[in-house]
Amino acid sequence: MIAAPGHFPLLDIVRVGRLLEEELNAFRRDLTIHPVDVIQDYRAAMIAWTAVFLPEAVSVVFTEKLIDIANDMRHRPDFGTWGWYRTTLLDVTLFALTDDPMWLDICKRHYSQQIQQLRTPVMNALAFVVHRLDFDDEELREYAEQNLNWCHFRCEWSAALVLTAPGDAASKREWLTEWLARGKFLNPHERETLKPLAEGYSVPNSYFLNYFLRIQHYVMTRLACALPPLYIQGTLLEIPPEQTALDLPPEEIDFAALLWKRLQDHPLMQYHVRILD
Repeated sequence: MIAAPGHFPLLDIVRVGRLLEEELNAFRRDLTIHPVDVIQDYRAAMIAWTAVFLPEAVSVVFTEKLIDIANDMRHRPDFGTWGWYRTTLLDVTLFALTDDPMWLDICKRHYSQQIQQLRTPVMNALAFVVHRLDFDDEELREYAEQNLNWCHFRCEWSAALVLTAPGDAASKREWLTEWLARGKFLNPHERETLKPLAEGYSVPNSYFLNYFLRIQHYVMTRLACALPPLYIQGTLLEIPPEQTALDLPPEEIDFAALLWKRLQDHPLMQYHVRILD
């Protein structure tokens, strides 16, 4: 029993699917540990990253497991106070996989959360699916305005996220220009980010890109360290039952090229943030 050399690039979707199982099992094992360890955020972020950029590696059975965990968490007595925070990345993952906006309700409700240590992870979670949000979502825009009105930490990036969601570019600039014209207080670095956006310029993506690069470093490290599936005479062995539900596309698909295109198309994966339609 040997691993076939040269046949398992890091982007082999069976390999990725097996690794997702490991990450989810570890995440579920430590779900109720307090305080939340940072590794939990990385585990959940890797699952979200895969769902957004390489959904072909996510099986139907794996999605059902995510739904069970998210629903179980909602029935915990502490969900309304602190429990909701533990599964925000799973909620975003489920939105990416099912396109059901219900999974965004918790994140949107806490987008202007008063506690910065909770508000920032919510913003990070929504950043994964910003290209599937809607600038015309009045609820999300209202929460972004609240962050600006209260000059919350990273309020400029809260607004930038909403401004990069799909929508009419002129309407976006008008919304931001009108808010800036109210003359409310902003710190200099916050105004230096928002004013050029309102004027049609781009600004360095100094926040979201760094976040995504940290997540991708974790993803690549986990993939590089994962053992490949085992082969005997060309037959794949030890595939978890969950992977048998995977609807594999034709072998000729270049998943590396597909992943690269999705990363390039994501508005918050760029070196600069700009307002586009």
